[in-house]
Amino acid sequence: MSALGRYNAGGNFSTKVGKMGITANYNYNNYRNPWNDSEYYRETYGTETTVFKQNGRSKNNNGHQYGSLEVSYELDSLNLLSLGANMWRGNYKSKSELDVRAMQGDARLYEYDQFTESQGNYGSMDMNLDFQHSTSKKDELLTISYRFSHSPNDNKGYTSIEEILNYTPYRQRNINDASTQEHTAQVNYTTPLPKNQTLEAGAKYIMRESSSETEMFRQEGASTTWVDYPRPESHFSHIQHIYAAYMGYAAKWKSFGFKAGVRAEGTALNVKYKHSPVQDFKSDFFNIVPNATLSYQINMSQTIRLGYNMRIYRPGIWYLNPYENDTDPQNVSYGNPNLDPEKESYYEPEL
Repeated sequence: MSALGRYNAGGNFSTKVGKMGITANYNYNNYRNPWNDSEYYRETYGTETTVFKQNGRSKNNNGHQYGSLEVSYELDSLNLLSLGANMWRGNYKSKSELDVRAMQGDARLYEYDQFTESQGNYGSMDMNLDFQHSTSKKDELLTISYRFSHSPNDNKGYTSIEEILNYTPYRQRNINDASTQEHTAQVNYTTPLPKNQTLEAGAKYIMRESSSETEMFRQEGASTTWVDYPRPESHFSHIQHIYAAYMGYAAKWKSFGFKAGVRAEGTALNVKYKHSPVQDFKSDFFNIVPNATLSYQINMSQTIRLGYNMRIYRPGIWYLNPYENDTDPQNVSYGNPNLDPEKESYYEPEL
């Protein structure tokens, strides 16, 4: 444990009993950051220069844990059944006290004191079931897989604004429960061909649902009554149906190697706002994703490779969530549910 309050611990376990193998591990890490001072200064130039100052202090506590479990069972010499689980969870708590001022020349525009508390959790949990079937033909393999994944991203916030000059005081509570759930089914077949060739083919289906529910309450001015402030995006769901088929080919001739593949991938998107149906929308995407690699083995320890790959990245709930987190009114953050998948092409020269 360090002077700042950081500590971690972990362990692992592995055994095999007959046809069953078990592997497990767990790690925990915690970090406490004591009160530390901060200062922020910004100048905005226009007809007149506006100066914004923010001085104060903050502290936070972060902890996360990771664990995995894998169990495999040999049904016979050609069939293997595997069950796996992975868990990664983190949480945080933070507090801040700030003195905020804005000036234009010598004129004081507004001043207030801000007190903020926030906490939340994040991470993921995955479970997978795999069946692997081999044949009497060397390197021929059929794999059928299913995976379930759950990723929470929840947070709560409290803000108190106390007026000093030209700023309406208020107290605000924000609660946001967000998560993504994903079901994936996949089948893959690999078979060797004559003359050092290999053919691979498969299909995959993913159903991914991201959702967010928000509550916000305020006390304005001197009032002690908490008032509910519903927002159009307070109940939001983002559902994706992803389907793909792919094929790959590999060959080796003397010192040369070649691999190529292509994946056809479609996505059906459905976005709904419970309290604002006028914002609902649907969209469809279709992409062809190629890849290729050419290699040459100079000797047993050196190989030259040249490759091309395309990858598709889909935004998670932390990017899609339209919840407007204004716990700090000077640092507002929110996601964009209209984001499209991101495509990235890159070359890989390697020696």
